[in-house]
Parts: sequence; structure tokens; C-alpha cells
Amino acid sequence: MRVHANAVSAVAFFQHDGRIVTGSYGNTVKIWDVEKGELVGGPFEGHNDSVRSVAVSLDDRRIASGGLDKTIIIWDVESQQMVFDPQEKHTKAVNSVCFSPDGKKFASGSQDKTVRFWDSSNGIQIGQPCTGHTSYVNSLVTSSDGSLVVTASHDKTVRLWSTKSHQQIGQPLEHTSRVRSVAISPNGELLVSGGRDGKVRLWSIKNTLSAAIQLYS
Repeated sequence: MRVHANAVSAVAFFQHDGRIVTGSYGNTVKIWDVEKGELVGGPFEGHNDSVRSVAVSLDDRRIASGGLDKTIIIWDVESQQMVFDPQEKHTKAVNSVCFSPDGKKFASGSQDKTVRFWDSSNGIQIGQPCTGHTSYVNSLVTSSDGSLVVTASHDKTVRLWSTKSHQQIGQPLEHTSRVRSVAISPNGELLVSGGRDGKVRLWSIKNTLSAAIQLYS
């Protein structure tokens, strides 16, 4: 089904029904019924440039969107309104957004090389940004227990970060080319990352954390 007049740049499923959310180069976010192929929400308008990433909270009540305009917007699904004004603390495009498992926080990764954490209810930034990547943050994901955020970057590395201290955990996991995507298995045991070189790498999160403990002991 054709969902936007411009390129579709981001997609995500709702957790509990047959809906998806899409973001586009036309600066809008929309909600669709998969079975009917019908628009059921939006367009959500607030970005001033292309939407680069969308995410849905686990309770399906909120949508997060990040854009080329350097902003992050949290949308209330029922009212289809912004929960608060667009947040612009990043200095370059926001490439990826994700919610914490309880939906109370969300994280954003940017071309400014940083990861930032936010309060989902008011948009206030929580603590200091995660710094360490030397190029764009392309993708990020939160662990199922909410203790970690994992990032993939143009700098050819995957990195783990504590959501409490915002510090990097252990050494970077290295690719031979830019890393474009990252995901965590449902059981929380494996991390998978995909690179520009066409390769996918699997990592044991337990082993990575154990190595980090040994490094700092």
C-alpha cells in the first residue's frame, strides 16, 4: 500500500494490535491499519524536515519521532497531539529513537555522535549525554530489562551504555565498516549488528558484560 507521497524513512509496529506507524521525507508521521490498509491516525505534523526514526511505547500510548531537523517529538496516540514541544538538544539529525520498557524514558541517537536520555512525560533531558562514538550514531536499542542501551555507529563500532550512569560498558565491539543497525534478541542474550560491508555479527551480551567486569576489576 502507498502510505506517503514521499519516501518512507521509518516504520514500527504497535505492540498489541495490527497497526504500524510510518515516518517520511515529507516530514510527517502516520498510523495505519495493516489488515485494512487504511490510514487510522495522522498525519502528525511538527517536524520541519524528514523524519528519520519512529518508535512506539510498549503500552501503545506514545510515539517518538526523530528528524533531520535535529528534534525529537513525543506524540499522544489517542489525541494525536504533541505531549510537549519538540526537543532540540542534539546539534545534528536524530537518526534513532527508542523507549524504555516502562515507557517512562526514551533515548535518542544522533549524527552529533551522542546518545541522550529523556523523560517521556515532560521532555526534560536526563543527565549527561553518552559520548564516545567518533561518528554518527545510526541505530540504538534498549535491553528488555532497561539497564542497557546499545548503539551502532558510522565509526565501525557497537557500544553498550548504562542507562543509569550513561557511561560506556566495556570496550567497543568492532566491525570492519560502518555499522548501520542493531537489535537485541527477545531473551536478552544476543546482540546482532549489521554493517555496510554486508556482514551481520552476533555477540553474547553476557560475555560482553563479563569482559567489562574483568576489565574494570
